[in-house]
Amino acid sequence: MNKKIYSFSHLNKIGLKMFFGLAFLFFIIFGANNIYGTWKGSLAREQNYAFILAESIGAFIPSEYLSETANTKDPTHDEEYIYLKKQLLNIPRSLSQISSVYVLCKKGEQIYYLADSGDPQAPGQTIPRDRSGEFYTSGPANFVSRLFSKKTFDQEKSIFRHGGLTSIFVPLKKYSSDDTAAVIGIDYYTKALMAETIKKVFASAMIFLVLVIFLIAGYMIISKKLCIRLACKKINENNDNKFLISNITWMSYRCLFDNDKTWTMLSVSENCSELTGYTPQDFIKGKISFSDIIEKEDRETLLFECERSLALHVPFRNQYRIITACGTQKWVLITGHGVYATDGSVDAVEGIIIDTSGIKINEEKIQYVNDYDHLTNLYNRQYFEKALSEFDRKEHLPLSVLLADINGLHLINEAFGESDGNLLIIKSAEIIKNYCRKKDIPARIDGDEFGIIMPQTDNEEACNFLDNIKNACTAYNKNNSDRSPKINISMGCSTKNDEDESIENTLIKANEYMRNRKFFSQQSSYSETLSFIMTAICEKSPETGKHAERLVELATRVGRKMNLMENDIGELQLLAILHDIGKVGIDDKILNKPGKLTAEEWRVMKKHPEIGYRIAKASSKLTRIADYILCHHERWDGKGYPKGLKGENIPLLSRILSVADAYDAMTEDRIYRKAMSKNDAIEEIRRNAGSQFNPTVANIFIESVA
Repeated sequence: MNKKIYSFSHLNKIGLKMFFGLAFLFFIIFGANNIYGTWKGSLAREQNYAFILAESIGAFIPSEYLSETANTKDPTHDEEYIYLKKQLLNIPRSLSQISSVYVLCKKGEQIYYLADSGDPQAPGQTIPRDRSGEFYTSGPANFVSRLFSKKTFDQEKSIFRHGGLTSIFVPLKKYSSDDTAAVIGIDYYTKALMAETIKKVFASAMIFLVLVIFLIAGYMIISKKLCIRLACKKINENNDNKFLISNITWMSYRCLFDNDKTWTMLSVSENCSELTGYTPQDFIKGKISFSDIIEKEDRETLLFECERSLALHVPFRNQYRIITACGTQKWVLITGHGVYATDGSVDAVEGIIIDTSGIKINEEKIQYVNDYDHLTNLYNRQYFEKALSEFDRKEHLPLSVLLADINGLHLINEAFGESDGNLLIIKSAEIIKNYCRKKDIPARIDGDEFGIIMPQTDNEEACNFLDNIKNACTAYNKNNSDRSPKINISMGCSTKNDEDESIENTLIKANEYMRNRKFFSQQSSYSETLSFIMTAICEKSPETGKHAERLVELATRVGRKMNLMENDIGELQLLAILHDIGKVGIDDKILNKPGKLTAEEWRVMKKHPEIGYRIAKASSKLTRIADYILCHHERWDGKGYPKGLKGENIPLLSRILSVADAYDAMTEDRIYRKAMSKNDAIEEIRRNAGSQFNPTVANIFIESVA
């Protein structure tokens, strides 16, 4: 780091300012471009969300209602119109960012309102086609008219802003053809539409501001070091003991080259008080020797460097620590040269001493960031690789390398979130660090992997260390709460005994050893983790375990009647057990709420198939049922969630489970309602065959339980 900073010392102040000026200009251009890109991208995403919402609104408005309502002379008393109006009114009530929703139809050349959530007089009201100052001028009216006549849809041209509202138009196609039956219009509060965009732009601007602050801080640090470098160079050139060094704490000195190594001062500048806390007279009159304020560990090194430089008649320069009058420690930089007699002997030594504590602290902070992992406070991969190269020497043999990998971390992250996963990493790191000796180098070399360099350690010692870590993890798991994830680590080690051996080969052997142990422990590790997840679900929602058992029996009956292969039956049974595994990520208050869920709570609840999908994908043993878990709440008519799949696009096993899940939910008591009778549940399934359920699967299910 020092070499990189001092490489600027040949530049003058103008050159340094030009360099950082150009860098600052680059940051401004880059930052502005990034913020603009964030604005455009986020706004496009928000607008796309609005279009998707408009298309979703159109999905639950049957085209037959539109045609019947459009041909009714008095739609306000028509059942189809009342149904349509009621649906439109529910949307602004559920989504506060929407002002109104309306349906536009066309007769001849006239565009008129069929229904409007915000206007009770809407039926039959036409859109003005003149420029009378109203919002719906000829521009939007003509655009809506083109939506009825064109097959293609231009999203960008269907957005109109007027004051605090933004209007979006989307065509609603007929079921029987690709013609437009009506146009859905949504009036959005512009602030709501752009709120998320503004938030992302603000975050981008804050990141840019932090980068600019770092740039300015870098300029100040480098500029200060450059000043010190140039000041020291000036001292060595003209032997002048009067210097003006601005913005830094310093002192000049002239002393004897004592045989007793006391550095007896002949003259000291007045500003030594600011640097050391002592007055010039304290040093000159011998009240305190300058060598006494030098840190003991640094005295011999400093004296040796001075003696060597004076013997060669060259300037010296060294960095060391002093203890001030108030007891605080400071890092200082000393530069000086000898004053020689005619016979070549040293008459005196003179130079300057500069306070570099601030620079040293910054260097140490930067070094810490470069060398350490911020989560565990262990060394990082970069330092591990550098240290491994440095320890690859004869004097460190035998050299052992130990590798460790946390099992099941991906499952924990997906089931409980990264905070629990990070806690597992931190606890594992603490156990490893507690058993390391001072000479060992423990590091976090990947997300869930650790490496330990153990110099002068044979293979037997390394294996004992490995066993100690395993025993410590077992003890932690026994003492830990049943609701907290267990630590399960696979480890391997290898030892380099011969100087001619390759350290890379040692690392490869340790990795192979670890992978082999991981292979044998992985199955039990995943089983333990899945068991822990299922236990957590049952604690959140006590009926989940028994519900899964009943589903296994119901789904297996249907699978047998459909002559599924045994492999498919096995997957169906596994799906029945784990289909609700995603509920581990849902708040207990929502899962166990006795009353009806709010719109926001229902939105959260509908996430559990996606959470379950991610958990299954994180396990090689469950990947095969991940898609089935994702789709077990899809509907035959395409109105399910989370993807809105329709018909045979829904996997067969998900369709089977959907019927069994609904039947069991209806025939068992729940917190929010009593169970219905078996016959009523069967009738409900029969009534929803073809809409919610696959008709074939529904009929076979009814036969299996009747």
